[in-house]
Amino acid sequence: MTADLAVEALETALQRAQTALELPLEGRHRPLQPGQPPPGQKEAANDQPHPDQREVIAFHPRGPPAGWAIRPDCIRCRDRASTVRPLSPRRSGLLYLPAAYVSGRGSWTMALDPTRGLTVAVLGTGRMARLHLRALARLRDRGFSVNGQFWPLRLVLYGRDPAKVAALQREFGLDRTTTDLAAVLDAPDIDIVDNCLVNTLHYEPLLRAVRQGKHAFTDKPLANTLAEARDLLSAAQAAGVRHGIVQNMRFQAGPARAKELLEAGALGRVFHVRIVFGYFVPETVTNRPAWFYQKDLAGGGIVHDMMAHFFDLLRYWLGPIRSVYCATGLYFPIRRDPEGRPFVNECEDAAVVVVRFASGALGDIFLSWVRRKHEEVPFFEIDGEKASLIFSFNHLKIQSAEQTPTFTYDPTRQQADPEAGWESLPLLPVDPFEVQLRDFLTAVVTGQEYRPNWADAVETQHLIELAYESAASGRAVLVE
Repeated sequence: MTADLAVEALETALQRAQTALELPLEGRHRPLQPGQPPPGQKEAANDQPHPDQREVIAFHPRGPPAGWAIRPDCIRCRDRASTVRPLSPRRSGLLYLPAAYVSGRGSWTMALDPTRGLTVAVLGTGRMARLHLRALARLRDRGFSVNGQFWPLRLVLYGRDPAKVAALQREFGLDRTTTDLAAVLDAPDIDIVDNCLVNTLHYEPLLRAVRQGKHAFTDKPLANTLAEARDLLSAAQAAGVRHGIVQNMRFQAGPARAKELLEAGALGRVFHVRIVFGYFVPETVTNRPAWFYQKDLAGGGIVHDMMAHFFDLLRYWLGPIRSVYCATGLYFPIRRDPEGRPFVNECEDAAVVVVRFASGALGDIFLSWVRRKHEEVPFFEIDGEKASLIFSFNHLKIQSAEQTPTFTYDPTRQQADPEAGWESLPLLPVDPFEVQLRDFLTAVVTGQEYRPNWADAVETQHLIELAYESAASGRAVLVE
């Protein structure tokens, strides 16, 4: 192929790509597959993706199109700009193409620009997806801004069920929807992917998203195995994107106030933390999604599901964990879905987890889908030398050492009022998903690190695997 023909082929490819940006998601021209060179150009063996996927270079006959950027401080950008050939004898100027497209990455993302705003794609139509959409819609409707700069938000939804997708579009006024997952992950105008799919559909979509330079936020767990979680973290770090994990419990009013009191030293030396969680889920699963009890979808039982939250909280409050002990119980080997269809349950219904922190403090966590609760769940207790806390998501009480009544044992008399000495502290209930998503969007705009991120999720996944190792061996496991 002559040079002119090669250039003409590149021009055609560019025009198709530009046209695709103006089409509905379902009608977009599918980008190149990874490793596939552009038309008329062979892939260089040592050609690597651009190091900063947040700012993608664009080559175009009339200069960079609106919303695209050239990095003048980048050697690879300058090299590309200096080696682009003229269009043809009949036309003048330089041919501009996205760097990721030229390098054969097969996809590219647009540079962040407040006039364009942010486009967030939510994956899933279940309970968690609805909570995320509600939070994002509130941020959109109230006006999302960073340091006084307004950033319009556009919301995109992927789901397999067209009826559910349509219902959510009506409820939240979404900009567009699709039932094609690849179309969302490959769309160049998607800035952020928010994954609310079932656990087994976290790894591959997230990996594809970050490798294409998209920032990624996901429901917990990050992945179903430690190896997958580490792989995702490495990919996100290599791409230079922001990454976050849903840990809504950190941001609930009670746990957040407990963190403030701990950091202020109000409890002094901490001795012990206790968490009680669970409620009764009948054999026919009617008050939880049935897929939570199908290991091929969930990845595990109540340890996998809930310790993804509680290990994170424990580390957030009290620091590194040095040992883990776990015992589990499976009490409904056969469960039924809401339609009455039986299925084999391979996921534990209950567990007791005991941890020792590097500080020497102890923690015990009781989890059960076969208990009848008599308190707000989860229920938390933290005991320290100066004070103790008892709290739930939206209530918190503190008892100082000075207020602690002296306990005496007399089997013939009723014990002292259990409420004596406890002081309720005022809390302001919040939507933790809105708080988390606002902070994550802010981190995307500013480029600052977001917490909790996938590094936190990797630590949590490690502890979950150690808990299962302990349950299998019957012995405590050291964290190394």
